[in-house]
Amino acid sequence: MANNLVEKTVLGFFILMPVLMFPCLSNAEIEKDAKEISYCEMDTSVKYEPSRGVKTVPGKVEIIKSSYICRYGFKAFDKLSVELSLNTGYIGIENTVASVELPARLISLSTGIETTLPFFNFNNTYFRLGVEPSFYSDSWNFPASSFRIPSYYLLIYQPNPKWTFLYGAAVYPDFVDSVLPVLGFIYKPNDKLTFNIARLAIK
Repeated sequence: MANNLVEKTVLGFFILMPVLMFPCLSNAEIEKDAKEISYCEMDTSVKYEPSRGVKTVPGKVEIIKSSYICRYGFKAFDKLSVELSLNTGYIGIENTVASVELPARLISLSTGIETTLPFFNFNNTYFRLGVEPSFYSDSWNFPASSFRIPSYYLLIYQPNPKWTFLYGAAVYPDFVDSVLPVLGFIYKPNDKLTFNIARLAIK
């Protein structure tokens, strides 16, 4: 009963956070447009997957996912673009399949720092480096063994404001796939519409 109460409290926090922070974020976006020096952004999501059964085994699995990320960007020395981030993730698993053992929950907590630099003297070409020290656990505790430092390295080419092409790699120490390629593009035909075919999310 206590664990269910804690889990519902955490989920409620993820859901209500956008409402509580909306005034602050609105002011931050205005500041971003006015000065183009610093900004604050927040992104939160909740996804529910109804219970599903297995044909040959009795029982079902039900999953709910939630995540929250806050980003703060600024210009270091008025030249170097830097972005700091805080990211939390929660996956709740309700499993009634007796023959399959699954954790009741998966929790992640990470901080990140990212910077983008001009790539030598190539026009409209940049190099982006990001590091995200993270904890991954299946309980409410984060032992030292749950600590990882994922990172990513991207080469970015932006021929015009509408098109951005990306190529690089993401590194996940002590994961099954320790290195994954990143390849894609972002197309922004106007200020309200964006097609992101290269979204990078370290998990």
